[in-house]
Amino acid sequence: MKWVTLVVWLITAVGGFTLLGIWLQRGGMGSPVTRRFPKALPWLHGLLAVASLVLFLVYLFADADALKPVVLIGLVLTAALGIAMFVMWLGRMRVRQSPAIGADVASAPEDHFPNAVVALHGIAAVATLILYIVAAFIVAS
Repeated sequence: MKWVTLVVWLITAVGGFTLLGIWLQRGGMGSPVTRRFPKALPWLHGLLAVASLVLFLVYLFADADALKPVVLIGLVLTAALGIAMFVMWLGRMRVRQSPAIGADVASAPEDHFPNAVVALHGIAAVATLILYIVAAFIVAS
């Protein structure tokens, strides 16, 4: 069960790195006028996710049961930041308006996220959290 968790977590990470790459390419670190995410939010989300993954790997390979709650806290904090970004990203649906013909309208970097990648990343993230709880706290007991 722990190995399934690891595989799903890695799929989640690939989706996250893909979204971060799109965000950066489309000006995510640029002007706050054209983006809805604060600059630090994607970085903090990713940092927490990677730190939690590293701690999970230590837990997995060193069989360090003391890390189980630490990894869970990291995952929950990562999920909270991810949900916040998802809500901001969903806000684009309400904000979009038809620009005047010929108008040069700057769009937020988040507007370029493929819906399928966002969905895959979110579903895999929820699955990772559930699998981790089952693997670390239910099956391992």
